[in-house]
Amino acid sequence: MDNAELVIAANTVWVVVAAVLVMFMQAGFALLEAGLTRAKNAAHIAAKNVLVFGLCSLVYWAVGFGLAFGDGGWLGGESGFFPGTDELLGVAQAPFSFFTSVPGAGAYLFEVVFAGVAVAIERARARAPHTSRIECEVDRLAQLEVALQAAADIVLLDNFSDADLARAVAMVNGRALIEVSGGVALERIPSIAAAGVDVISVGALTHSARAVDLGLDWDEA
Repeated sequence: MDNAELVIAANTVWVVVAAVLVMFMQAGFALLEAGLTRAKNAAHIAAKNVLVFGLCSLVYWAVGFGLAFGDGGWLGGESGFFPGTDELLGVAQAPFSFFTSVPGAGAYLFEVVFAGVAVAIERARARAPHTSRIECEVDRLAQLEVALQAAADIVLLDNFSDADLARAVAMVNGRALIEVSGGVALERIPSIAAAGVDVISVGALTHSARAVDLGLDWDEA
């Protein structure tokens, strides 16, 4: 295996791992939906989540992936519809020459899990009462764009650097409330606040607070 093949293999493993982690968001939204319904409907909600994600995957394979990343066209792709095995295993090859460091199949998996999460957010919103709001946690800018497209009410930016926070605030542009969590040390609060976020969650206030042992002795003598 030469260096180029090694890079492709490493990139593919990382993309698949990241896609699987994003897929677990489906389980979170399934639990949210189940919590908003009667207990007897929980199994039905879980089965529906699996079914909807399966249908979403098929539609995205047949049409969506080609429209988004297929070669040709100035607005959308004009090729790559109903891709076969050879097309999905190619790297930097038509009809998915956009992907130069991972096979088309790896890119498809990464993109389809985000499409499924967007559908899950819409389902959760449909079941939530009018007093509830939908919050979506993201740990990279690509996930943030999906959450915004799905019209999440609140986005939680997890472990974002100051530079990425600035870019995230510009991307949100008032479309959602922004909460920041993860790696928020007390000395970072001024720079995080200056980025223009709405809420800052600081775990150091609880898990790093010094404990004081207090006791009250009652003397009946």
